[in-house]
Amino acid sequence: MRATLTDPTLTPAFDLAPHTVAIQTLAQAYGIATSYTDVFGNAVTVPVDTLATLLAAFGVSLASSDDVAQALAQLPALGWESPLPNVLIVVPERAPGVLNLHWPCDTDEPLLSMSLPYTLVLEGGNALSGTLTFHPTGERLETLNTSNNPLARFTAQLSKATLAPNRPQDLPLGYHTLTIALPDERQQTLSLIFCPPACYQGAPEVEQGRVWGLATQLYAQRSAKNWGMGDYADLVDMCRVAGQAGASLVGLNPIHGLFPERPEHTSPYSPSSRRLFQHGYLRIEAIPEFVDSSAAQALVTKNAEAIAQWRAADVVQYGPILSLKQQCLQALFETLQTYPENHPRKQAFNAYRVALSPTQQRLAIFQALSAAQNAQAGHITCWWDWPQALQEVSHPQLQSFADANADAVAFFHYVQWCVQQQLDQANTAASESGLTVGLYGDLAVGSDSSGADVWLEQDLYVRNVQVGCPPDECNLLGQNWGLPPQHPKVLRQMAYKPFIELLQANMAVYGAIRIDHAMCLYRLFWIPQGKSGAEGTYVHYPVDDLFALVALESQRNQCMVIGEDLGTVPPAIGEAFDRWQVHSYRLFFFERQDNGYNPPEAYPRQALTALTTHDLPTLWGFWSGDDIETRNNLGLYPTPEFYQRQWDARPQEKQAFITALHQAGLWSDTQVPAECSLALVRAVQQFLAKTPSRLLVCQLEDIFAQVAQVNLPGTVNEHPNWQIRLNTSIEAWTAHPSFASVCEGLAHERPRHV
Repeated sequence: MRATLTDPTLTPAFDLAPHTVAIQTLAQAYGIATSYTDVFGNAVTVPVDTLATLLAAFGVSLASSDDVAQALAQLPALGWESPLPNVLIVVPERAPGVLNLHWPCDTDEPLLSMSLPYTLVLEGGNALSGTLTFHPTGERLETLNTSNNPLARFTAQLSKATLAPNRPQDLPLGYHTLTIALPDERQQTLSLIFCPPACYQGAPEVEQGRVWGLATQLYAQRSAKNWGMGDYADLVDMCRVAGQAGASLVGLNPIHGLFPERPEHTSPYSPSSRRLFQHGYLRIEAIPEFVDSSAAQALVTKNAEAIAQWRAADVVQYGPILSLKQQCLQALFETLQTYPENHPRKQAFNAYRVALSPTQQRLAIFQALSAAQNAQAGHITCWWDWPQALQEVSHPQLQSFADANADAVAFFHYVQWCVQQQLDQANTAASESGLTVGLYGDLAVGSDSSGADVWLEQDLYVRNVQVGCPPDECNLLGQNWGLPPQHPKVLRQMAYKPFIELLQANMAVYGAIRIDHAMCLYRLFWIPQGKSGAEGTYVHYPVDDLFALVALESQRNQCMVIGEDLGTVPPAIGEAFDRWQVHSYRLFFFERQDNGYNPPEAYPRQALTALTTHDLPTLWGFWSGDDIETRNNLGLYPTPEFYQRQWDARPQEKQAFITALHQAGLWSDTQVPAECSLALVRAVQQFLAKTPSRLLVCQLEDIFAQVAQVNLPGTVNEHPNWQIRLNTSIEAWTAHPSFASVCEGLAHERPRHV
């Protein structure tokens, strides 16, 4: 059967208004918010047609009054669909896990405990066996029972001690498989995951001290050897320069896998796959096969003049750069194929391929299939336009394609192998340079609907719905990010496998990771297709399970976790951050009250702080008002009056800015300077350095006096989003007076070793 994205029916044809209360009851039962409080403190009631549309995504069809009545009648049976859950997550240091069993019982008979045999296969392969005793809870369910008997709920508590009472040592943290023999001699297997109570807090010098680093966009880097677009070899040099300056981390925009044949698709926050890495960042000449590949060398020589022009450009020329890199990579792969089987590189590549997971294999098949379909069509295609059989991940024809195009599939294994090696080199450089945290990466909130992730797991994603956020101070109309949400129920039915693989792929690379829009672990703002950001509502996710998995992979990979908690942030997120020791994300521009900016001592310790970020103005753009003018020129203000209010408010904002620096002893007076300056950049970074927050990052765009904003939300092609390059090459960083001054101040305030 073909897997399809969940496709909620659009607004029902009959009048919903008389059923408003019933539909609100249904929505709440399925985790859909019927109201919420916006960032301005206003209570927002969600329209009933929005609720009905989103309920359809949960299989609740509301096409008539009878449908509403039937859906209400089914509510008591929610959660009783299976004798046992398919996944149970336990945090033993907090409480034993409770395993629910739903089983038929006699209506008039007392409920008795049941002891059921189990087999537990630990993640490492060892097997244990014993019995679990399920005790009745007294709950019975008669509704929708297909037999003559009602269902009863029994529970067993699982912990390190009670699961295997005869085992002397504790059960390890990790992913285990529990099989239980049911009373009717059937067996049911579930994933049993033991998790730690908190995320990794860093090496001792990080956990106890306050460290800092540099943050930037990898594509934006200039260097003497890249092709007009930053690459992984540049990242090696960046780590070395940052380490020499006393930094402890280098922060990057997401480097997820994008679309090789769609270079214009530049947003790192709308990737094809969050489990792949962008191979467009490879340094071609640094791949070992280059010295043996006359074809690749000839391509580079032939295009030397063009490369020089790209290198001198102020914006990244994605199309020609990525096209040439793709040609070179193909030539390098063909060179590898000419090596004898006993060649070390050939042996290493073959070993890499053998170790690939089924998911990694299928992601490569998607890329090869996409290239083939585009070539056949003569234009860019989306997977839902392919022949029906090729849209289905489990269809036999897909494997036939992979077998017939084995080299094309292997090519995409090759480029990810090269990426892994160059990222390993960057991590080695970070370690050797004294970066105690290392690479600090960004995990995007979702994947593009036309990409590999969504094709691979179509049942997990919801069609005709996009995620975004309601109106806030930065976006008065709300935002629609155009990304399909994952279905929370399906994610749990998959035992969270896609989420686990996502964490594993990314945390293996980074010493710290920022979860973009970390509220997604608790709730996501779903917007029905065709609606604005003001017409959606929140859908809740299994927050404790997801945070527990984050903690497990964080500890395993020794990767610190930062949660981006800007915008409309519910109290539950702050509580979860505290409980799981996730670092908050605090930006100076947002840390203010009615009477001005918060002083350094008001910042929390469990946080990463920065002046600004890619979706906000640089300091230089803020001071000049370039951000206001750019938005106005692009028609992003609802009225001329609103534009004028922004200009009228800016002098007061700058005054509050200077007052905060003055009160912190970092600015001599309270007079607002007419222009931004190196002194102002240094002062605000010293202000942030004085906070107790454990982590601090300084944007290179501010150090090097960049005015233009990296990304302008609400625009696609109107602004050069994700294209603007830094004005200073990596080789010139240390000689730049601003770089030396700012880094010296940060290193003095936050020494690497305490």
